Amino acid sequence: MKLYGNNHIQVAKTLENIGSLYTTIRKFEEAKQAFHKAIKTKKAILGKKHSEIISCLTNLGFLYENMGEFANSFKYYERSLALSKEIYGDDNTLVGTALNNLGNLHNSTGNYQKAIECFEQACQIKKKIHGQNHSDVATTINNLGLAYFKKKDYSKAMQYFNEAYNIRKEINGENHSTVILSLNNIGGVYQELKNYEKALEVFEKAYQITNAIYGKNRAKLIDCFKNLGSIYTSLKNREKAFSCYKEMVRFSEEIHGMEHVDTAQAYYNFGLFYIAFGENSKALEFLQKAYTIFLKFFSITHPNVVNCSFHIGQISKSMGILKAKK
Repeated sequence: MKLYGNNHIQVAKTLENIGSLYTTIRKFEEAKQAFHKAIKTKKAILGKKHSEIISCLTNLGFLYENMGEFANSFKYYERSLALSKEIYGDDNTLVGTALNNLGNLHNSTGNYQKAIECFEQACQIKKKIHGQNHSDVATTINNLGLAYFKKKDYSKAMQYFNEAYNIRKEINGENHSTVILSLNNIGGVYQELKNYEKALEVFEKAYQITNAIYGKNRAKLIDCFKNLGSIYTSLKNREKAFSCYKEMVRFSEEIHGMEHVDTAQAYYNFGLFYIAFGENSKALEFLQKAYTIFLKFFSITHPNVVNCSFHIGQISKSMGILKAKK
């Protein structure tokens, strides 16, 4: 900043990078300050209607989405979409990306039909630009599958998940991270349809590919153990489910430490395992650990906090505890 002075585009870009880093490590207030300084600087230098403003708007939308402040997130994503259209017209990659971001947010807030509309528009734009067999097209098709999955239209979800899987496999080959994502989504549909043996087969395939690609990189195995633990729970195989969830928690603690939001998610999932097998005391122990950590990162209205609080309340009632932890 001493080199350029405060009102320089390079300073604004550096502030934006700092904001992205703070978002990644979940220091949200610091991220907010950096992004707002970045956008203020860019507007002072370039004006309000410049392509450089789009990334700031998108980053602010993503930040507020992570914070669980969805109204603010919508505001910035919608501004990003409007500015992208104004500068580039309707058929541009940035417009497709903005629609995709809005679709993800609608999906997170339960407006699945609106999410589907956004993803369909994004998909049309991306196919027009890239053709059918492109990673961006596969991502949007996969997102359509996620919206239908949340809408509980499992037939449509499977259709789109398989389409995304086939594109990704054709582009990248079988041993690729995006193929693993598709397999996990397909396995999730089989699980919801109570076809547990097929779900297990797909989740095990995802685990094998993950092992082949990443080897001893334990961070990449956490989701695999979560999915396998979930399916073994559905199969009422407590021993195997416990083994998977135990590894999930152990890896999370080793990689992230015991006060990280991802570790809290692992505790939450372990708590759900104990609920499934009627072990309420252990469930309460892990859910309360998760709740305490979640509150350090999120407001009390964030879905992670709300879900955790709900289960704590239900268990507390069933155990005759008069006052659940709040």
